Amino acid sequence: MIFKGFRKLFIREQKGVVEPFPELWVKGKLSSSDFSTFYTYYKTHPLVKSSVDSLAGMIAGVGFYTTVDDNKDPRQIQAKEVVDEFNAKVNMDELLLDVAKDLLITGNSFLEKIFDGSRLTKVKRLPTSKMKIVRDKYGEVLGYVEEITGNRVEFKPEEVVHFKWNDIDLSGYGVGIVQPVKDYIEFDKKNMENMTEVVYKTAYPIPIFTFKNKTDIDYFIEVLKKRNPGDPILTVGEIQPTIIQVDSRIRFGEFIESVERKLFEGMRAPLLSWLRNATEASANVMLECVERDVKAMQRYIKRKVEGEIWKPLLKAYSLDDVHVKLNWGFPKSGIEDLRIRDLVDLARADVGILSRSQVLKMLQMMGIPVPEPELPKFEEEIKEQFSWKPQWYDLTNEIVLQLINPSQIDRSTIRYQTIDADKGIRI
Repeated sequence: MIFKGFRKLFIREQKGVVEPFPELWVKGKLSSSDFSTFYTYYKTHPLVKSSVDSLAGMIAGVGFYTTVDDNKDPRQIQAKEVVDEFNAKVNMDELLLDVAKDLLITGNSFLEKIFDGSRLTKVKRLPTSKMKIVRDKYGEVLGYVEEITGNRVEFKPEEVVHFKWNDIDLSGYGVGIVQPVKDYIEFDKKNMENMTEVVYKTAYPIPIFTFKNKTDIDYFIEVLKKRNPGDPILTVGEIQPTIIQVDSRIRFGEFIESVERKLFEGMRAPLLSWLRNATEASANVMLECVERDVKAMQRYIKRKVEGEIWKPLLKAYSLDDVHVKLNWGFPKSGIEDLRIRDLVDLARADVGILSRSQVLKMLQMMGIPVPEPELPKFEEEIKEQFSWKPQWYDLTNEIVLQLINPSQIDRSTIRYQTIDADKGIRI
């Protein structure tokens, strides 16, 4: 009791409550959203699948490579080798692509960390729709629970990497791009069903037949029963058919277009149907907006992988103080870091490492639109005069067609083939 009194005097405990009734969720708290429904949308709705695949490809489909601060430090070299070997073993490239898709669809992705003693040996995906979080009232994660067909598996916090994108109001779960447009997806599905019904009613209108008496009706029914598909209807009697026409003109075009715009805006993906009518300038602005979102998620995944997968991996090798970095894309060649000033310095007359033409070529490789230099007229004439072209030579005893610049020929390779010895024709 005395210790608790001193503790209250000197240690300030948390006050803010995140989970008001944690005792209700000792077996794990489910997300308020049905993630399995979102995965169904991905499998069945083309816009959802295209958006998720497009964004996931931009986020993680580019691949990644690892770097360290000092490539000559033996410990950093060892740490990089350990991480690279682990990445190859678990197929980290494909794993991160799947994580990106999970985050886009549900806002969450769970990876199990598998240890052999204290050494991390493997990571594998867990089904997002089957995972639940256990937290205390302050929001600290106490564990995770997986429930599949009555089987219950409990995980410690350090055994799971929970990728959580866009956690709204500290719910413990993230929000992807599907949940905000869920109602619009449902409307779009229902609209397609209604459109199918309209098409069928337009193609096969309902006829109404008017008869004078019941006898004619009974006779006509017998005719229809014996009729084969495609046969004309031939009968006796007074029949007046009337066709119920369905107006196929849609009067809700603007409303449907508004729903589609909200779907595209919510998905935030650079789809071809989104960019088809855009000018180049507006398309570039759209792509820049999407790229900002892509880079934000790339940074988040990068930090989680470095801190919650690679750091525990290196700890078993006593290398957890070494920071191995995840870099998206392909390894740089080095030319990306060159400045224009550096190239100019290398081409200076007193240095002479690069020629002017080499500098221009390197600037073009860096993406700078440098036009080819135009030669003055007199230089063009000189170039034309001294440039070599295939030509005929009319000599005393023979006529020669020279196709190759003599200065470019290895004369030891010249061979002659006689065509007509009497006439002295040879190649």
